[in-house]
Amino acid sequence: MEILLILMDIDRNIQNPVVPPSRYITEMTCSSEERLAKLTSSTRREKMRPERTLNMLKAVPDIVVFQNYNLGDVQMIPISILNTYETSKPIRVILESTTVFSITRNSGTVITKVAPGMTYQLGITFIAHEQKDYRHFVTVVSEGESFVIPIICISHRPLLDIPDRISLPPIPVKTITERVIIVRNIGQTSAYFNIYCSNGFSTVPERGCLQANEYIQLMVKFQAPCVGAYHGRMILTYETEERLTVMLEGSTYESDIFLEADEVQSVDTYISLKRKRFVKLYNRSKHVINFVWKQFKSVEIDRIENQKCEEGFKEIKEMETPKYANLLHHGIIAGGDANEVIYERIYQDELREFRSSDNLLFLNPNWNICPLTGEVWPDNVCTFIITFAPTEAIHYETAGYLEVSGKEERLPLKLSGTGKGPCIEINVCELDANDIFLCSKHQYEISIRNKGYIPGTIAFRPQQLVFGGVLTCKPLSNHLEPNRFASFVLTFTSNVQGKFVEEIEFIIQESGEIKKIVFLGNIVCPLLSFDIKEEVNFGKVTLGYPVTTSLNLINTTQVPIKYVAKFLEDGIEPAISCIEYASRADKPIIYAPKELSFEPEKYTVSPNYISRGEITLLPNVPGEHRKFLLIIMWDTPKYSISLPIEYQCELPDIICETQDIFMRGCFVNYVYTRSITIRCHNEHSGYFQILPYDIEGPTEIVFEAKPSEDFIEAYGVKEVEINIYTKHIGQSTLKVYISVFGGPRQIYLCTIRCNGQGPVVTVPDILYFEEIRTLKTATQPLRIVNDSPVLAIVTVTHNKKSCCTISNDYLTLNPSESLDLEVRVYVRAPGYYTDKILFTTEQGESQSCLVKVTAVGSSILCAPEIEPELNLGALLTHRTFSLNLKFTNMSKKYHKIIWSRIKKLKSFRDDPSLNEGSVFVLKPNVFDLAPDQSIECMLSGCTTKIGHLEEDFYCHAVVEGKRDHSIITMFLLIAEFVRPMLQMSHEELHFRIDNGVDKTTAHLTETVTVKNISKLDIVTNIQIEDPFFIVLDSERIVTNIQIEDPFFIVLDSERLNLLEWHLENDSELNMNIEFVPKSKEKKCVVWDGMALRK
Repeated sequence: MEILLILMDIDRNIQNPVVPPSRYITEMTCSSEERLAKLTSSTRREKMRPERTLNMLKAVPDIVVFQNYNLGDVQMIPISILNTYETSKPIRVILESTTVFSITRNSGTVITKVAPGMTYQLGITFIAHEQKDYRHFVTVVSEGESFVIPIICISHRPLLDIPDRISLPPIPVKTITERVIIVRNIGQTSAYFNIYCSNGFSTVPERGCLQANEYIQLMVKFQAPCVGAYHGRMILTYETEERLTVMLEGSTYESDIFLEADEVQSVDTYISLKRKRFVKLYNRSKHVINFVWKQFKSVEIDRIENQKCEEGFKEIKEMETPKYANLLHHGIIAGGDANEVIYERIYQDELREFRSSDNLLFLNPNWNICPLTGEVWPDNVCTFIITFAPTEAIHYETAGYLEVSGKEERLPLKLSGTGKGPCIEINVCELDANDIFLCSKHQYEISIRNKGYIPGTIAFRPQQLVFGGVLTCKPLSNHLEPNRFASFVLTFTSNVQGKFVEEIEFIIQESGEIKKIVFLGNIVCPLLSFDIKEEVNFGKVTLGYPVTTSLNLINTTQVPIKYVAKFLEDGIEPAISCIEYASRADKPIIYAPKELSFEPEKYTVSPNYISRGEITLLPNVPGEHRKFLLIIMWDTPKYSISLPIEYQCELPDIICETQDIFMRGCFVNYVYTRSITIRCHNEHSGYFQILPYDIEGPTEIVFEAKPSEDFIEAYGVKEVEINIYTKHIGQSTLKVYISVFGGPRQIYLCTIRCNGQGPVVTVPDILYFEEIRTLKTATQPLRIVNDSPVLAIVTVTHNKKSCCTISNDYLTLNPSESLDLEVRVYVRAPGYYTDKILFTTEQGESQSCLVKVTAVGSSILCAPEIEPELNLGALLTHRTFSLNLKFTNMSKKYHKIIWSRIKKLKSFRDDPSLNEGSVFVLKPNVFDLAPDQSIECMLSGCTTKIGHLEEDFYCHAVVEGKRDHSIITMFLLIAEFVRPMLQMSHEELHFRIDNGVDKTTAHLTETVTVKNISKLDIVTNIQIEDPFFIVLDSERIVTNIQIEDPFFIVLDSERLNLLEWHLENDSELNMNIEFVPKSKEKKCVVWDGMALRK
């Protein structure tokens, strides 16, 4: 196909190029001479290889084509090879040995040299031995270039006479139009072809074979789903892979087709019965239409639903494929691969069957449309029967969609209707039972009738009764045919006395309809009595200790009576005994205790029977009490009896015999131990608890009692040990309280009094700092000692504007502990300084330490720091070194400064002799500095000598307030000067060019490596003389190259005569040296050159 596009001068890069059949016939019927004329035409654009105007060899033609030849024909095609180079080129033409092709040259030599602008002529001769296609090639070889000239022999081709464009008449949408075309093979050989059409077009047949001069009828069909104009292509593919394109045209429009209604509403219909409605489809068009009722609105929804079904088939296949273990075990299959092949075949069969059938026709369990598919003739009507068959007593809504050829969209039809259940009635609406006995059973019969046209089932709905009782029904359901009767028997019993009104419900199962009956009546019941007529009196009781008494409940009736016992005016929380209270850690407080209980609490007394019960009292609230026992019968408080209960609850009387605990002298936070005696003065036992010291809020005295809580018997004695310490210096007083289980929250026990004393801390009186340097921090330790048996907390303070600071201003010292505190001093000017550090002890006395400082040095700060020594390390000779120095006056006095190499100045003024003989110079060396003022100076130097260098610099200053100058600081400058050194990989480079008869050999390029071994970074200049050049990658050429005439730089070819390059320490530079001779004469010439580096 690519050769065909080149012959037809069509761009090969175009995707799906269009080749009309008429153009193909024209090209395939050309003779070899006509083809040669087309290939050598100046208007031809498509070439076998890209061409340039100059510097290449051009072949005309660039492809040799023989076509329409017969057996034994001898044909010859001439070829011209043009040299567009500026120099002569030797050309060699190679043709592999073959019996079909031969080459004819003007000269007998194999290699011919062609001058610039000249051509080399040769000819290709072809002899046809068989009627078939041939392919061969000629290779043209020259210096630095070679290319191939293809030789193509095209035998006779099948030629189908078919139009380039086929137009079909307009048709209604979704219908098929046809056009028959006579296709004849006008070629001299058989035509095997395949046809593919796009965009709704198709052909019959799609493939075939035509002998020479035979013809067939080709039917072109067109069908489109939407209205509009359509353009498609018919791709005709021959056996020889040529692809021809026929343009197809067609258009569609909508026909006058409609339903008489878009909605069908059915009247209410009994379930299991059917109703029919009729809807007409009108065809006002002039063609036969086909219709089908669909379930969904559009083709796109159909496609989605079909895809879901196909995915379901695939999921079943993937799920069933691994289940081959059982089949493999019983020898049904040979292996897992066989099982996978079986299920793949089943899956493909299911897909094929699913896709071949129409699975999305209208389908609904309650609606039916007849017919689902069919056709309607022009100007005719089709009547559809719509059948509604409800299965439940609900409202139904759905829609069907009519797919009609001639309409672009499907015609919707909304379907709606309501199902109706059986009509069953009950003979009564209200059932009055009047007065009935408690817990006795009563039965009532009700009648039901089916007044409808379909059978139905009515069932009793059991439910909980609102007013109590149990209601049952026999039978639970009845099935009635139309106009039939049946009955239900209701059984009722209740244990709740009084009037009641209940709703009894029945449900019709087919429709879910509820039928109700109102059931009402009145229930009466008997009561119990006590054997005690007045009250129960427990007398005096001890709080937290239980007491018990008994009584009888009498049933004098013939009916068993069920009761529940409750107490009126009693609490709701469980009461707690004294022993339980002592065992619990949380010590709960019961605000509303339930002190009384009755056993059994719930019971059923048999007819004419006496039941014995016990009342248990667990008192939790002191004082006189009157409560009531309430016996509730028949699950309602309306029928109950009560009995009064009286008792008096008392507490133990506890007194402390040691009323006052006095401690005359004690350290704060130090624990002391004392003992007290507690006595009970009445006949009631109890449980006491000594309350914590902070019961009334924060206190100055802290104590701990052992035991802090315990039992005390009637008239008993308890010894208690108390650990005491104070947190306050001086007199402090604390009252101790006790609580008794069930009694008041606080009862006064005794008083504790303490006289507190704080911790004692000692520090040195004076701390000396002698001859410290200005502008530098000096530190010294300061020892602090706690001389007391208690913890000491010390706060350290000093003047914020002083010269000293401390490492920690808050200290905690254990008893008898000593600690070193770091004191730091920083001054800006020389002189004498004093300061005081104050040590404040919490709850103790304050101490102070005097700090004395003697400072020496200057107030001038240098950045970077140069005092006492500035070591510059290794430096290069012949290169100026510079360092920026910043001087700042940190004092509050004005300074006049001179930097000099002279230690003793005769006069304080600027003199050039101050730095005479020095390698390094500080500029400016004379300046004035006000307080907090800064100045930047430059320290620079350069030498040609190598070796070690040391120079002293002195700073002379006149300080404000003084008349004479003095040396305030100095520094020693140290440097090591070294010489820059480069190492070359070659001392000499040799290049050579040898010109021979047939070829030329040359050695024109050498690689040189330059390495920096100076131990410092350097910048090197490398210079080379013409005709030698430095060749670097264009990305590596530096921009700051300096060059002068007669040297030059050729950036296009990246050749340099002068290179400036920055080399880091121990790094290398790889460069190529190229030899470009000026003379092109073929004689012995010698050039000498030299590469210089700086």
